[in-house]
Amino acid sequence: MASKKQNKTNAREAWFSRVLRGKDGAINVPFFLGGVAVAALLVAGLWWALGSPEEDVVVEPIIDVEVGYDGPRHALTGVPTEEEVRPAVIAVMIENPVDVRPQSGVDKAFYVYEAPVEGNITRWMALFGADVEVDEIGPVRSARPYYVDWALGWDALYAHVGGSPEALELIRSRGVYDVDEFFWGSTFWRSRRALAPHNVFTESLRLIDAWEQVVLGEVYYDDRLFADSPAEEERPEGHTAFVDFGHPLYDVEWEYRPETNDYLRTQLGEVSEMRDGSELIASNIAVMFTDIVTIDEVGRKRVTTVGEGDTVVFQNGEMIQATWEKESRGDLERFVDADGDEIEWTPGATWVHVLPIGNTAEIVE
Repeated sequence: MASKKQNKTNAREAWFSRVLRGKDGAINVPFFLGGVAVAALLVAGLWWALGSPEEDVVVEPIIDVEVGYDGPRHALTGVPTEEEVRPAVIAVMIENPVDVRPQSGVDKAFYVYEAPVEGNITRWMALFGADVEVDEIGPVRSARPYYVDWALGWDALYAHVGGSPEALELIRSRGVYDVDEFFWGSTFWRSRRALAPHNVFTESLRLIDAWEQVVLGEVYYDDRLFADSPAEEERPEGHTAFVDFGHPLYDVEWEYRPETNDYLRTQLGEVSEMRDGSELIASNIAVMFTDIVTIDEVGRKRVTTVGEGDTVVFQNGEMIQATWEKESRGDLERFVDADGDEIEWTPGATWVHVLPIGNTAEIVE
């Protein structure tokens, strides 16, 4: 019997074939582009005529939990809940040059990948649960193939604005649940606060509406292991974890706060904030070391995402030497400690930094 994951892959391939190809198997470009344009106009009209769709019911987390809790948890954050919560995942590409900060909405992501792109500027892929409402997310930028690989592991809807040729081909060939601003204009808007191409934004309601049009069935992603925070008296003193991207404008520091058992992100000596003043806070920081090489005159990177490599994990005030593993593009990366046991994550948000082999991540004070 085929697995749920294999059924999902077959459904993707069938959807791609039905939408993009004619009876002779050739891509029907005029038909496809025309259909997309008509659909975008209809969606935009309905949006303004009927207003935003009703909000999903959100299951409230249990705040006070005893150590050793073994009840249901939110599948994405690990927060204890009254009943099982397993929402779909939406991935959004977000730029991070110094002159576009502060960004919007990333404080509400449950998982963020940060890796270098051209010019060694870092770019984020923020993952949101479909049960979280976010009024503004962005600025949204273009796709790169390594981010596509990571999105595949979550069976995620992938929102972006164009992309490198390799990334766009990978999206097409792998049947990614794709929401590209060039074809899904009504899912995004362009703000007057900034100049193009740094002015594209979206929101959770529009992304969920796109999800309902693109995704035809149940999504699949693997479970992660979670463990509750240690008691406050067992936590170490506050300190700072340093992540070396090799560029002072993009190096990151995470300030460990034992009273809340979390990490506050800072750059250039200032707390990383969103446009609305919300701070970037994480419960777990994972630093993956992998092969990263420049492949063309534009400065695009090839980042090894499949295989295994060294990792440093910061959580509960500790630094853990570990290994990352990803068996295929469609698998979620796993993190295992020196004893071969899978890392158990502290409930909350997780940031994954991807560094070239030879760079460092360490506790500095």
